[in-house]
Amino acid sequence: MMESFGDVIADAAAGVSLTGLALTLGAIMLAFAVLRRRRRDRERALAARARAGYPQQDVAAQRAPVSRGEWANRLRARASNDGDAPTEPAPELVAILGGADDPAARLQTVAASDFRVHPLLTRAQARLLPALERITYTRGNGHRLMAHTRLGDVVQPVAGHGTTPERLARAMRALHGQSLEFALFDGAGMLVAVIEVRTHATPGARRDIELALRREVLRKAGVALHIIPPQASEAEIEALLLPHLAPVKAG
Repeated sequence: MMESFGDVIADAAAGVSLTGLALTLGAIMLAFAVLRRRRRDRERALAARARAGYPQQDVAAQRAPVSRGEWANRLRARASNDGDAPTEPAPELVAILGGADDPAARLQTVAASDFRVHPLLTRAQARLLPALERITYTRGNGHRLMAHTRLGDVVQPVAGHGTTPERLARAMRALHGQSLEFALFDGAGMLVAVIEVRTHATPGARRDIELALRREVLRKAGVALHIIPPQASEAEIEALLLPHLAPVKAG
């Protein structure tokens, strides 16, 4: 007997309903699996905090559930922040996700990784280092030479007229990851010159942008940047550094 058109429609609707139910159940099971995994990761992070010597009350506070009201307060605080202001993640979320600012998460990552010693200097930098040191310590007046100094440790943005805290924070973040190959400091510990070795014959977009960033920051800070070739002689290097090796002026 042939089925009526209504029976065909009903069977099709039932199939669609079953398919939708299966998809819904699958999504629920996946959500529970993700929650279980996050809970397990959180427990491991808290255990690492306890092994690292954190006070037990701090660990217990991390284990305490967050109330709905607390979550609402955090959401309101995040919504009230300015668009440029970074929002700090909740400590328990940092522990779950292994955030870079959580010491226990960093300890757990280090414990699961292997390490080896890596050279601080390239071959070209190592070749020029003895000449730079001889010039600095024989012709200088209490000057010191340091290799691979973080730019943000020796130069900081200055607040000007109309400068907002958010703008200063962005300027400081722009220095992140920038390193000075050789930094020359005077007797008072102030940066007076930077020496970098030109080791790349072909230009690169990222390298050029980072060099332009360092050059602009140092220019505004009143610090000279010298880029020398790997085959530079000691006499050429001395001619560049002598103007920066004068005694520190009193006052």
